[in-house]
Amino acid sequence: MINYRTSVLIHVTRFPKSLQQPRKIMGSSPVLKQLYSEALNLLSLQSVIRDHFNADVSVASLDNKTLLLITHSSAVATQLRYRQRNITSLVRQQCRIDINTIKISVRPVEVREKTPTSNPLPPSKENARNLANIAGLIEHDGLRNALIKLSKRSKQGGCPRTD
Repeated sequence: MINYRTSVLIHVTRFPKSLQQPRKIMGSSPVLKQLYSEALNLLSLQSVIRDHFNADVSVASLDNKTLLLITHSSAVATQLRYRQRNITSLVRQQCRIDINTIKISVRPVEVREKTPTSNPLPPSKENARNLANIAGLIEHDGLRNALIKLSKRSKQGGCPRTD
């Protein structure tokens, strides 16, 4: 038997009233109303194309009976180019939009590779000697100790300070 009083409560985020009714906001201005209507048309067009062609494709614009599609892969772009007639007939049937031409653009996804972190190179024997010499001239204890420690990291084990 399920006790409904102890059931899990679902946390529902409350949105401001302005976000709850976008049609009301978009209907307040004719320009916003037209923009909202065009955005809905493009989204419905995109869902129809994605459902029928199983491709990662986005509808960028529809202007002067020219449909601009964007995909991330050149292989998908080639498949869409070969199926342009199918796309135009599908859009005419399901969305009732007259399209004469289709342009397909490829915009690859940027893959940000992590730069490999390498271990710092130890200073050369000459640089270690120079660091030790400069450390002898420094009055600040912290900086002097840091330079001496850095000079001891050389490939040859560092060199003694020459004062």
